[in-house]
Amino acid sequence: MPFRSQAQWRWAHAAEARGELPPGTARRWAHETRAPYWELPTKLHGFDADQVVVQPPMQQDSSLWKTLLVTAATAVVSTMVTFWMMDWLEKKRRR
Repeated sequence: MPFRSQAQWRWAHAAEARGELPPGTARRWAHETRAPYWELPTKLHGFDADQVVVQPPMQQDSSLWKTLLVTAATAVVSTMVTFWMMDWLEKKRRR
């Protein structure tokens, strides 16, 4: 069975060392694998740390500031509308 990922390669050698696989199995599978270890993908499925894209700090900060600005603007507009409504109701009550 040829290895399809580096994770499988590491697992087979560790399992052989633990006695879960017969001796020589990991080496035989390594010889059946056409690609060298470093050309295999890190993992086949699931989370792979090599595929995670981290945004530069400047972009993260700008998105944080953008969120903060939108939140503050929403609060200001909401407060202004509330005071306008209170003023309008007060004037209406006086008439």
